[in-house]
Order: sequence, then structure tokens, then C-alpha cells
Amino acid sequence: MRVRYDICPSVYVQAGVYDGNPDRGFSGTDFDLGKEEGALSYFEVGFKHNQGKDATGLPGNFKIGAWYHTDDFYDMYEGTFVAFDNYVAANGLPLPPVSTGNATPRQGNSGFYILVDHVLWREPGQTEPTQQGLAGFFRVAGAPRNRNLAQVGIDGGLVYKGLIPTRDWDTFGVALSYLEISDELRRAQADINAAFGAFGPVLPEADYEAVLEVNYKAQVAAWCAVDCSACSIPVAGSSRRFPMPGLSSCKQPSASSQAGPQRQRQAVELENRDAWKPQWSTNVWCCFKTARAMKSEATCSG
Repeated sequence: MRVRYDICPSVYVQAGVYDGNPDRGFSGTDFDLGKEEGALSYFEVGFKHNQGKDATGLPGNFKIGAWYHTDDFYDMYEGTFVAFDNYVAANGLPLPPVSTGNATPRQGNSGFYILVDHVLWREPGQTEPTQQGLAGFFRVAGAPRNRNLAQVGIDGGLVYKGLIPTRDWDTFGVALSYLEISDELRRAQADINAAFGAFGPVLPEADYEAVLEVNYKAQVAAWCAVDCSACSIPVAGSSRRFPMPGLSSCKQPSASSQAGPQRQRQAVELENRDAWKPQWSTNVWCCFKTARAMKSEATCSG
């Protein structure tokens, strides 16, 4: 459910309430706002710049908002210890447990965001409807570090419409995204490494993730477009060599076998191999969109 109210032609406020754990079934219509799944609420204030009927300047949008989730979320520091034990037990690694029990659940979760998108330059002499030129966008978001995997997110980019002569409707874009991993997760990883100090680091301490994406959309016809993107991940601090399972089932695993120091050292070295090397991953995909697909969905292959 979402409601919106326009205070004036250039300023609006809106709010929405959604299922905290969306239905992934066939119908997608099983809504539950109760305590078991919680409710996710959004609140936003927006300002539309130079979008009036007689506006002559470059248009843009400024938005600031916040969200709140009513469900319980496991403490990130304690949950990391439990997740580590679950991973060790599931993979049969000869390491002793490091957690003392279930992670503490924390009531509710929240965050904020700021969004800006604006036309930065328009080619001289351009009129409706092509409006060729350069536009930019920027977003920053934050959330509590003690119950979220990431505490800060920043991304932005540039999009040029009509960059190639005679291709007035095509767009070319470049974007960069930065995600700062929770300090509580990093602190827990450091403490886990300290606990196994005699055998060297057990897992890398997550710092941040970054993604660089380049996109080109070719408008083949009024009813058809081909959208191609290349995405590169130069740093993946939270997933290098040691993927942490979700914290939704943070239960104390059974005690692992007590192996000798030499066997433990070999296990640690095996898991830690290449853990500190930068990870590069590049993906390329294309989407073929028809007029109907542009309104609803696209058929993609990559």
C-alpha cells in the first residue's frame, strides 16, 4: 500500500507499507504484516526541480527518505560467531566452536537514503522529444551497523543520450557503487582470527565492496531496444573465500572434533589460500526489449 500527497507542483510526500518478507510463491499475493514476518515501511519527501510547464532550466529530482522494518534482526557481532561455527560444522573443518549460543535478536531495523538525479548538460538546439545530453545521478544510504551486513552505501553515475551521431535515442551510461561492510562484522572477524592466532588468519576481514558498470542501450525501433551491460567487481570484501551463511538460523552447532595443531594448521591454510588477493569478476549481459517488455519486463541472456 502506498499513498502520496503533492504539497505543491514541485514538492510531494509519500509513504508505503509492504510485507516484510515478500511472498515468493506463484501468485505473489500472500501478504502478512504480522510479527512473524514484520512490516516494511517507507517515508519519502521529494522536490522536482525545473519540471513545471514554463520551466526553462535543466530538470532534476531530489529525494530524501527513511525506512523501518518491524521484525527482529540478529546482532551482527554475535551472529558472525554463530555463522562461523555453522560453516565449520557444515564443512567438517577441524576447528573448535567460537560462539557461546544463539545471537541476540534486536527489535526493528531502520535506515535512510538521499537520491539526486539531474540533467547536467543538454546539446545546443535540442528540442522535444529526444533531449540529447548528459545526466547524472547520486545516492547515499545508511543503516545501523549492529544488525545489517552493510552500514553505508554510495553510488552514482552518468548517462549520455545521443552520444553517437545519428543514434539520437541511444543511451550510454557509467556507474560506480560502493558498499561499506558493517564495523561489527569486521570486528567479529578480527576477534575470530585472534582466537586462532597460532594458526594464522582464518578468514579475511571484510572492508567494502565496489562495482563498476558500463551500459549501452540501443533503440533499434520505437517498439524495440537492445540493452547491454558489463559489470566488474574489483573488490568483494564480504565474500572473498569465506561466504557467510544467513543469520536466520543462528543456532549453536554441535562441538567439532578436536584435531591436533598440525591438522588444524593445514585446514586453516586450505581455507585461507588466496583470501587476501583482490578478486575480479566481470559479467556481460544483453536484454532484448519489445514495446510490451519495456512496460513490464525484459527477456535477458548473459
